[in-house]
Amino acid sequence: MFKDISWPRLIAGALLGAFVWWLGIRYVFGAIGPYLADPELQSEKFIAFWRDFKPPPRHVLDPWVWAQGLPLVTFFYSLVYGLLRPMMNFDGILRRGLFIGALYWMIGSVWFEFVTPWNFLHEPLGLALLELGAWAITMALTGLAVAFSHEYRRATLSAADEQTDSESRGFDRPQEDRRDEDRRIDERRVKDWPFAEWPALDEDHPIDENRRSEEERRREERREAQRRREERRLEERRQGRKDLH
Repeated sequence: MFKDISWPRLIAGALLGAFVWWLGIRYVFGAIGPYLADPELQSEKFIAFWRDFKPPPRHVLDPWVWAQGLPLVTFFYSLVYGLLRPMMNFDGILRRGLFIGALYWMIGSVWFEFVTPWNFLHEPLGLALLELGAWAITMALTGLAVAFSHEYRRATLSAADEQTDSESRGFDRPQEDRRDEDRRIDERRVKDWPFAEWPALDEDHPIDENRRSEEERRREERREAQRRREERRLEERRQGRKDLH
């Protein structure tokens, strides 16, 4: 389960995710803070919790609580991404980041808003939805940061893999070469057909045995050369991945 996880990337995702999460708390929630603290909009219990209850929250007494706690939380968030990554059937930092950010939001933020602000502190539904929107932005940015840490440079390697696969399938060859190859394949199919020895079929598809043997020999040589090129490319990519990890 854990063998496919790159632990340096996981740690980087935790640290970068924690920093982006802190930015979301500071700026996204900071932007809606005046509405959440407005006595005309907010519940009395919510305001009393922040104003009257003693002692105040730990981060009020020690701002470094965020620096201590957020990396621990995002470590597990990054671990979840690493575990789910082999099962994602789509590529791209943007798509994967938004996907995992939506997962963070659905599993964590919705539950928190339901249990604490709306249930315990009697926050009005409109403000709870406003907070959910702020959480959606924060979790989307956090998911993108985690995905970036896990996928950076891997996306480049994947593009190289796709290019190599295209070359191995012959998509980089001129159109005329592909047509010649298709024609030779058709001739071989005629030869291998169970009724290829019927006279009518031989008249419709005349095949020069000497020419076919020569073409098959050349085709085998090209396949062997292509196989050696693919082996060299694979070895170079493996070496690149080892250097990256």
